[in-house]
Parts: sequence; C-alpha cells; structure tokens
Amino acid sequence: MIDNVSDPDKLLQVRIRRFYLSVLGYTLTISVLWVAKAADLVLISNQQFLAAVVVYVIIEIGFYSLIRSGFSLRFKDPSLTIPQIVVALTWISYLMVFSYKISGGVMAAYYFVILFGVFQLTLTQFLLVSFITLMEFGGVILWHVQASTPNYNLKGELILWFILAGGMLWLSFVGDYIRKLREKLKTSKIKLEENHREILLQKEELDSANRKIQRSLRDLKKAQEDLIQNEKIAVTAKLVAGVAHEVNTPLGAAIMAASFLDEKTRQYTENCLQGKADQADWAAYLSKAADSSRIILENLNQAAELISSFKRLALEQPNEKPRFFNLRKNLERTIALLRAEYQQGGHTVTLDCSEQISIYSYPDAFTQIITILVRNSLVHGFENLAGREIHIQAEIVRGYLKLVYTDNGSGMDQTTLKKMFDLFFTTKKKQGRSGLGLPILNNLIHQKLEGRLECSSIKDQGVAFCIQIPLQGEWNNIIN
Repeated sequence: MIDNVSDPDKLLQVRIRRFYLSVLGYTLTISVLWVAKAADLVLISNQQFLAAVVVYVIIEIGFYSLIRSGFSLRFKDPSLTIPQIVVALTWISYLMVFSYKISGGVMAAYYFVILFGVFQLTLTQFLLVSFITLMEFGGVILWHVQASTPNYNLKGELILWFILAGGMLWLSFVGDYIRKLREKLKTSKIKLEENHREILLQKEELDSANRKIQRSLRDLKKAQEDLIQNEKIAVTAKLVAGVAHEVNTPLGAAIMAASFLDEKTRQYTENCLQGKADQADWAAYLSKAADSSRIILENLNQAAELISSFKRLALEQPNEKPRFFNLRKNLERTIALLRAEYQQGGHTVTLDCSEQISIYSYPDAFTQIITILVRNSLVHGFENLAGREIHIQAEIVRGYLKLVYTDNGSGMDQTTLKKMFDLFFTTKKKQGRSGLGLPILNNLIHQKLEGRLECSSIKDQGVAFCIQIPLQGEWNNIIN
C-alpha cells in the first residue's frame, strides 16, 4: 500500500481511517443482509448469520490490533491492504452462498471491496486480488450447481461473473493509470519541495553574499573616504607648496626692488644733507625710483593675479547661488566679452545652442568655463596662427547638458594631454603663465557642477573638450 505521508503519527492516522472505512463496509453489508433476510431474500439461518457477524468482529479486532500496535510495520505493506481485501472477499463469498437471490447486490459489495484497494495496489497486486475474487465467486457458482440449489439461475450468475470480470479488468487499467499519475504527482511534489529547499538555500547564500557585499561596500566606502581625505591633504600640501613657490617669485622681485629703492633713497638723502647732490644725481635717482616702482608694481600685480587664481581654484565664491537662466544668452554674453581678444588674430567663434534651453545652475561657472577655454585656445592653440575657428555646441541629452568645445589649432601631444590638468603645469612658464587655468576648469566641472570632463587632441589637429553636466534640479531640462 502506498502512503503519501512521511510523518509516522500521520501514517498511523491514515491507516486507522482506512480501517474505519472497512468497518463501514462490513457494517453496511451486514445491515443490507439483515434487511434481505427479513424479506426472505437471503436463505441464511440465525446461527449462520451470527457466525458471520462474529467472524466480522474477530477480523476487525485482529486487524485493528495489528495496525494500532505497530506490529504491521514489520510487513512490506504496513496497512495490510491485501490481507484485508482477501479476507473481506472470502467473507462476502461465504454470504454469497445464502444470497443467490440478490446476487447483483452482493456483487456490488465485491466492487466496493475492490475499490478499497484499486488506487493503493500495484497492477500485479490488483490483478491477483481480482483473480481471487473471480475464483471465489466461481466457487460459489460451482457449489450451487453441485448442490442443485432449487430455482438457481445459473445463466444469470454466469453473466454476473463475466460482468464482474470485465469490470475488474477495466478497473485494473484505470487504477494503474491513476496510480501512475499519483506517482508522477508525488515525484513532481518531491522535486518541487527539493527545488523549494534549493531556492531557500540559494536565497540564504545570496543573502549571506549580499551581507558580505554590503560589508565590503561599507569598508570600501570608508577606505575611499580615507583615500579622498589623504588625497585632499596631499593636494592641499602640493597647493600650499605651489602657492609658496609661485607667489614667492614676484614677491621676491618686489622686495628686491623695494630694498634697492630704499638704499638709493637713503644714499640720495645723505648726499642732499651733506650738500653733495646736484641736478645729475637728482635725475639719476628719479630714474632708478621709477624703475624700482614699476618693478614693484608689476610683481605685486602678478602676485595679486596668482592669489585671485588660487581663490578661483578653491571655488571661493560665497555670493554665487544657483538660479534659473537661459544658457544661450549666457554663452553669447561671454563670447561678446571675449570678442576683442579673439578678433585680434582674425579668429572666429561659432555657437550652436538652442534658444529654448534654460537650466537651473551657476551662470558664472559657465562664463568661467568658456573664458578659460577660449583664452587657452588663443594662448596655446592659436599661437603664431591666424584665421582659426572655435566651435561651441550645447544640447540636452538624456538628462545631461552636453557642452562640446572644439578648435582647429595646433593641438597637443600625448605627454601634454596627460598633464594638462596638473596643478602649475604649463608649456608657457617662461611667458609668465601660472598653469592654473585648466585645473580651475577641472575643479569647476567636477566639484561645483558635479559633471564629467573629457579631452582629446592630436598634434596639429586641434583640441576637443566634452563636458557633461547632470540636470538634477527641479527646474532642469525644461524646454520653453
């Protein structure tokens, strides 16, 4: 017998329920037999009827004891399905001897018993039980023929025997099909449970891996923060050293000029007090004073410009706040301010930007970006060249403002391209350039505007800057 429950207590409950079902079958058969006896349809004496009842009670007590005590677990079929069916069929065959007048009704009892095991037995077991049933029914028919039972309808009994045989054959195939289907369902259920357990296990592994990843991300973030902090310290140290170096040069020159002027003033004052100074000394002193003053002023102005550049590099613009502005008008205004500078060399600047693009950002930052790029082209890219072109294109692409700046100047070699954003790097050091223009540009885009900056260039083929700035504000990416 096939039990579909894995828990031992539940299996016992299933077997007891099946036992109660067999008790119901026995009780129903006895009740029908008693009614038929009262109607003289069953030729059975009281002693024979009582014997049938006693046998039924003994059989049920025996099976119940075997199942309840767990002794049946020693057998291959713990539910004792085949023994219960065979005993029930034998008991019904005994009653069939006295119930030939209602053979059709008794045959229904055969079917009831057979149905009790049709879905529990294998095809071989069911065919064996069916064979025993037909043999016992055939034995009852032979007994009546040998006893020459009066009014016995042999032809009718043989027809019932063939009907019983055909019905059992049909049930054997139906039961086998359903039994195999149940086996497939059971196998599928087991596979589903295994897959479910596997999924749960994988989920636990994924959760564990996810927790490890989260820990790793936290550790990585902390390491990144530490690295950024260390990098800031290193950059600050480099910036301080650069500031000291760059500012020291003009200040040193100014101090030397001031010391020279102070010495000459003291000498001339002493000569005047001693009456040794003449018109020629006065003229010489004025010339030296003028030169010294010019040197002092020039170097102090250079130092002031450097300090101003350092402040822009640090983005010290506390008064500037983001606001809503039209990008094209901002770029046109910036280009107009630079027109005198680029037109001296016969250069042109073209702008490709829709008048409908308005963004919420820092307008002064865009003014600085264009100013730095144009002056970088004029000083480096267009040196000793005339009639060159600068092209500026701005558009909104997938939530980003894309700003592309190109020129057809002399371009850069790969060494210069790699160092162009380094602090104080310049190819015009001798011409007094500070090397802070492109670092300021880089800071503006990455830190203030939180964007990306890419540069490409080939020697003698110009330069291209591609700037992408995310539009995340409430007013960004609005096209009027």
